[in-house]
Amino acid sequence: MGICEYFECIRTADHVAKVKPDPELYNQTLACLGITADEAVAIEDSPNGSKAAAAAGTRCIVTPNEITNFLEFDKQHHKIDNLSLLEFDHVVTQRLFCRKK
Repeated sequence: MGICEYFECIRTADHVAKVKPDPELYNQTLACLGITADEAVAIEDSPNGSKAAAAAGTRCIVTPNEITNFLEFDKQHHKIDNLSLLEFDHVVTQRLFCRKK
């Protein structure tokens, strides 16, 4: 699609020994970007992804897709039907977190 140059860091399941819900993918990405978990916001559409974000300690917004909308998500996540409905200032000021268990 010709968009790779827009990303400073790309990490996928091919880069980790354990996939989500293990936080390794998030931890590698945070290290690659040179930021801490409290400087990041995860956007997830699956329960395993949101669990990985929580285990990494990142803020998390859950926006389920047509398939994952019927799955059970942890209650502490901020859930929204569509990202166009979310105001960025709300994410920053409300400190939306996926908390470690």
